[in-house]
Amino acid sequence: MLSMLHKKAYQEFMTLLNQWQKICTVSQSTVEPTSEMTKQFPQLQQCFKQEITTLTDEELNMKVISSWRSLHTEIKREFRLLSTDMLFLASSRQTSTRDKRLKIICDRNTKLIVYCQKILETLTNY
Repeated sequence: MLSMLHKKAYQEFMTLLNQWQKICTVSQSTVEPTSEMTKQFPQLQQCFKQEITTLTDEELNMKVISSWRSLHTEIKREFRLLSTDMLFLASSRQTSTRDKRLKIICDRNTKLIVYCQKILETLTNY
């Protein structure tokens, strides 16, 4: 069974990801996308660092530990890539480069949301 700590952490992170996805979507149609995204990203990073990276498999059912580990690893990997993409976005000067980065960032964010949903579904079912 998913511990309450795990459930709360993933739900909070997913809520922030959903909010940030809206900013990403709006940013794709604006001239200067990085300002709002840059303002909100540290909150997402803080939640990730404090809530997600600190989770362990100690309180989990043995049947789901393997699935949890693989999904959790993918979330950590994808978030590191997202952080790198944010740096690239901030340094992009051409509109075409910026647009490509924004698409990549939005896609990564969507993957993170899906991984959080899967982890919550998988672990709640046991």
